Amino acid sequence: MAGFAHAPFNAAFVHTVCLAFPASPVSFAAMPSHLAVVREILADHAPEIERKIAWVETPEPSGEGLRSRWSWSWKALKGVFATEGTILFTSMSRMQLFQAKRLLPHRGVEASVVLHGDLEEILSTPRERFPMSLFSISKVLRSRTPKGLRYLLLGRSILENVPSEFKELIENSRIIDHPYHFADEPLSPAGPILFGTFGNTGDGRDLEAVARGLKARRPETRFRLIGFLADADAVGRLGPVIEGARDAPLPRAEYLAQAGEVTHALWIAKPGGFRLRASGTFFDALAFATPLVYTHNPYIDGYLAEAPEIGWACRDPDEVVAKIES
Repeated sequence: MAGFAHAPFNAAFVHTVCLAFPASPVSFAAMPSHLAVVREILADHAPEIERKIAWVETPEPSGEGLRSRWSWSWKALKGVFATEGTILFTSMSRMQLFQAKRLLPHRGVEASVVLHGDLEEILSTPRERFPMSLFSISKVLRSRTPKGLRYLLLGRSILENVPSEFKELIENSRIIDHPYHFADEPLSPAGPILFGTFGNTGDGRDLEAVARGLKARRPETRFRLIGFLADADAVGRLGPVIEGARDAPLPRAEYLAQAGEVTHALWIAKPGGFRLRASGTFFDALAFATPLVYTHNPYIDGYLAEAPEIGWACRDPDEVVAKIES
């Protein structure tokens, strides 16, 4: 586990575990750079939980080559499986899952693995050269699941959209909601209406269509990107109509400050997306800026069915413009 992207998830996940099992000792192991970010986030949101956790630094890989990564990962997993207690992996590469399936039968322990965006590859497996082709997520998930291993899927809609031929995955999966730290009190920005879009927005063309469509009718309408775009070309296109257009992630403190000023959220994705992928930015939208206006997708549709007050679903960017105007 490494980088900013997974740190908020991991902090919220370990926090949830501590709340669910208040009498049980909890430890969190990660490489030093990642562990420091997780601790910082948790110290901000729940300092009493941060002090309770046993923080364990794991060594960095010694190289980037496959052989080096294989040896480092194999050794690390053997060490984890030698510990007592229930093991939860907040993320795991497909190669590590391949290794875990071979190690677990000989260890007699229980482990659960959160499956993230890589799961989408079972719908269309990319072509890869040997030996990485051995670790395709489709092959790994089709192989026999050892006793004691469970998968955690981040939403009911994800389990419902797993193709039926992946029986091992379906039969050994459990559902959790995406862990998230919400403020104690809902935010209610007092300023003028400001539409915000969170996270990685790719080339931003659908967002651009919405922003230009609305500004053509209501030039005073404001849009802000609390996140980043794919490249400088996208920044050049969206810069005139979107505040905060950039091609690099925001520092965490600035991300939170920018998000706190947003009054309404936009969540725009391609039709059919997010069948096997959860969205942390959806929870950013719920935390900072409801009501939410979004384009239909299986993941958010499931939450809207349970809580219609969170916002409105639209077929496409044109309907997003019409909904906002109404």
